[in-house]
Amino acid sequence: MITGTQISYFMHCKRQLWLFSKHIKMEDNSENVLIGRHISDNTFTRQKHEVEIEGIKIDFFDSAKKEIHEIKKSDRMDELHVIQLKYYLYILQKKGVESIKGIIDYPLLKKKKEINLTMKDIDEMEKLLTDINSILQMTVPPPVIELPLCKSCSYFDLCYV
Repeated sequence: MITGTQISYFMHCKRQLWLFSKHIKMEDNSENVLIGRHISDNTFTRQKHEVEIEGIKIDFFDSAKKEIHEIKKSDRMDELHVIQLKYYLYILQKKGVESIKGIIDYPLLKKKKEINLTMKDIDEMEKLLTDINSILQMTVPPPVIELPLCKSCSYFDLCYV
């Protein structure tokens, strides 16, 4: 099963996806990841955190409102967050869970964003999963890309040092 992290990494950097998927995990060395975990663990404290469904981890589920929530530090990579949450909605729908909406919570910004899954999203998700599986089958990682985001990536040392 593809994870939400893999979806996010695919959108961000194919090399990062490949490395992560080969069990090379650098996130524990990243200050940004640690800050994100702290925010997630210390907001919405009444909610049960990290609901796991076959390898995907949803930050929390509000059963009264039929919402799944993802807690994020900032909206800097909003597009990645949206795709990741749509993937969770897609997986739930595949399992027969319908009428669920997604919410991205940005507690530090005091902001929320509602996400719904459309038929177009489902088609795009199936293409995305095919593309991810193609990368996972590669025997060597994709080439290094050079973007401004690379400087703050937890995998920076593996690509540039």
